Amino acid sequence: MWKTIAVLVGLRTPDLADAGPKSEVLEPDFQPFDLSRFRATEAGQPAALGASTTREARTLRELGVPGPLAAEMELVFGFMGLVDGDRIVGVSFRTPEGATFALRTRAAAGDLSANLAA
Repeated sequence: MWKTIAVLVGLRTPDLADAGPKSEVLEPDFQPFDLSRFRATEAGQPAALGASTTREARTLRELGVPGPLAAEMELVFGFMGLVDGDRIVGVSFRTPEGATFALRTRAAAGDLSANLAA
């Protein structure tokens, strides 16, 4: 009875050695990660799992971003120091289809008249 009270109060842990045979926990087999499926194919086409090539530089407006948002994003890129001449460096635009485009500024495209036009 005193052992039961000591277990309930927390002074002792129950002796589980007599609980019977313990089953062995099996660990999963190690499977190395295969990078070959991410490399480009022989024909120069990107592999099926997201490998892409960067295409010619376009403005955000040409890629379908609304005018006011594109103007604000270019302004922020300028404040962050990501504009080098007529290019926006360090950032790219990826379409839902997986095509990646380099970015250029509106000034490079001669699109200064549509600063905030929708």
